Amino acid sequence: DLSKLRRSGTSEATPIVAGIAAMVISYAESTGGQTMRSAVCNTAVMREILRKMASMPGHHDEHMGYGNLDPWRLFKYGQDHFRQVVEEVVGPLPVLHPRNREAETQTDEMSC
Repeated sequence: DLSKLRRSGTSEATPIVAGIAAMVISYAESTGGQTMRSAVCNTAVMREILRKMASMPGHHDEHMGYGNLDPWRLFKYGQDHFRQVVEEVVGPLPVLHPRNREAETQTDEMSC
């Protein structure tokens, strides 16, 4: 009976964290174009952004890490809040106007 199978730990969390990271990358591109996307693709930057979503962002222990991730903490206030969080980690980024944002996000090559 699979309903009694208990799952926990890194093996269970990895695909969820990967999905949240993909959401961050996608939202970064729609918010700040390829420049912001490239910034959040940096491992150290992504780690800090994920920490800001954690239920215990300033506390780490061996059993819970930084707690549970809550992407809503990052996305619920819109693009301006998201930009602010990213810039807290990487510093100021250029602001793209809507017409420039669309042109920048339509590149042939995507890295990350």
